[in-house]
Amino acid sequence: MAKRMPWKRVIFVAIPVLALAAAAVVFWPRSATTPRSQWKDAAVVEIAKLSEDRTRIELRKRDVSTMTSGQLWNGGWVADQIAIMRDGQWIAFKNHCRKESRHAGGPDIEDIFLGRGSDGKWYYSTYHFCVGMASLMSDGQPASLDEFKVNYSLREFDGRSDEALKKTWPPT
Repeated sequence: MAKRMPWKRVIFVAIPVLALAAAAVVFWPRSATTPRSQWKDAAVVEIAKLSEDRTRIELRKRDVSTMTSGQLWNGGWVADQIAIMRDGQWIAFKNHCRKESRHAGGPDIEDIFLGRGSDGKWYYSTYHFCVGMASLMSDGQPASLDEFKVNYSLREFDGRSDEALKKTWPPT
């Protein structure tokens, strides 16, 4: 017959185990469950589909190529979550402005921009594009994807990780 462990020994072992479990619950990283991280995960799926829709991208490029300089200056180069650069490069994107959350009564998510460029790379930024990407309406069409990346503080990421939740703007 097996010998039973005395209660004092059970308590002596159980208390540290329970303390470690409680500490793990309290201090475990929570980024995967934040509204911002959830938004990022859903946006990546949408952007991946959009960036693979070559017909839609080509139609946007054709539309932009027929616009007047006034239409381009007023933001015509960015629509339907696709921005077309003067050299034909593009970025498929999704943007969330912190003001949208506040006005809609949703979770307070800080500014976040995610995109996948015509170069196949994923990008993120915390640049404040404003509601409906309004800040782009006052800027001219960038010459290239490289210029867009510089102008709007874009950084590369792998398209999956929470690296995309880090701050890029304003520059430190």
